[in-house]
Amino acid sequence: FSKKQSFLSLIHFQMASTPKSSFIGLRNQGATCYLNSLIQSLFLTPEFRQQLFCLTESEVGLQANGGKSKRKKIIVELQKLFARLQSPDFTGEYCANFALSTKSLTKSFGWNAEQAQDQHDINELYNLLLDGIEQQMPSHKKILSRYYEGHTVNVIECLQCHGHSQRREKFAQLNIILEDQFNRVSFDSLPQSLHAAYLENMEKLENENAYFCNQCNAKTNAQKFCRIAALPSIIVCNLNRF
Repeated sequence: FSKKQSFLSLIHFQMASTPKSSFIGLRNQGATCYLNSLIQSLFLTPEFRQQLFCLTESEVGLQANGGKSKRKKIIVELQKLFARLQSPDFTGEYCANFALSTKSLTKSFGWNAEQAQDQHDINELYNLLLDGIEQQMPSHKKILSRYYEGHTVNVIECLQCHGHSQRREKFAQLNIILEDQFNRVSFDSLPQSLHAAYLENMEKLENENAYFCNQCNAKTNAQKFCRIAALPSIIVCNLNRF
């Protein structure tokens, strides 16, 4: 999009439209297949896509509002890429071979050509990308906290007095174990894995690893576990590969 107006008109059009049935792919820069999978997943999440398209020109730094405005590169490049994925026939030059380039997006990350050849961890990239987007979003339009943020509670229970010590933590994704090699257990479904991780999993704290209980004022046997306290609107599950 060489002209700002043509890009902005496309963005405004996308706000009231849905992706076409003929989907468009993304080109692999060398080792960016993991990135392409993540971008397509985010694009096919209606809430995420619409939140990006609803941002105004001043909110993304394309139009100064009473002074200098810093362009929010990651959001702008992601908007452009989503717009092209959603309307591939808007301009023919972007749908050659039915695949789009992600070079402008990775450039907004600060990556050079060599970094695009390196295999990065998709879990780490997901967290970095959402954090980067969240930092550039207006305070009243935060995507991460509104749709992706859940809470877990880490609990240590004293087995003598049954007192509890709790620590609440935020999460943007749940780690899913397909096979527990330590306990030699495998799981056939997502509910099974979640049940094992967040309902059955207990860690014993005893002997040298005993827990100091403030109520008992002594080291006691205890059990440690994690429970889901609040689920987000959109649950992202990360498959543990190791």
